[in-house]
Amino acid sequence: MAPKLQTVAAIALAALVTGAAARPLALNGAVIGMTIGEWRALDPPAGEGANAFPNCWALDSAGRIAGRPMTATERATHIVVCAYDARYGETWSSHSFYLDPRLPTLRAHDVRYLFTDGRLSEIDYRAAAAARGQVEALIGRQCGAPARVASHGARLVEVWRARGGEVTLTDPSTDPVDLSVHMAGPHAPSPELLRSAFAQPGSG
Repeated sequence: MAPKLQTVAAIALAALVTGAAARPLALNGAVIGMTIGEWRALDPPAGEGANAFPNCWALDSAGRIAGRPMTATERATHIVVCAYDARYGETWSSHSFYLDPRLPTLRAHDVRYLFTDGRLSEIDYRAAAAARGQVEALIGRQCGAPARVASHGARLVEVWRARGGEVTLTDPSTDPVDLSVHMAGPHAPSPELLRSAFAQPGSG
């Protein structure tokens, strides 16, 4: 390739990557930085099912009773966890949804939205490890190429940078058939709090 064409190609690639990295992190309409009220007002993501509803609970709440409205004290806590849930008789279940409506076999599950001081600071989900290439492509549309790729034994960790945060893909996650994706803004909770969020059912 001629030097001039190489320069034009490099500029175009840099603009593409910069443009992707300049977009705020988002997943199916949920944008890092939005308020909890704005999140609740969103339509549930495609594939959720007609009985899915936004369910939130205080991370440090002593009583996590599924379906119980949050108290004023809980709403004022530092960290609130939300998810889309559904009730089947006496059983509560978290929904999965399409990561891309054009790919109905590509679904996210164990999705958690963490709000810090009332604003969305983190989105976490899991997907089938076999779909890693599709998940990487979806993240790449927002963030461009990964900034860092590392292997830790059999585990692959990829990190993308974006405006006001970063995305980390870990394959496999704690479950060998799943990968995990961690979309974190500047005020995201610690990994210890994330593990607690995944372990606990929602309330109210």
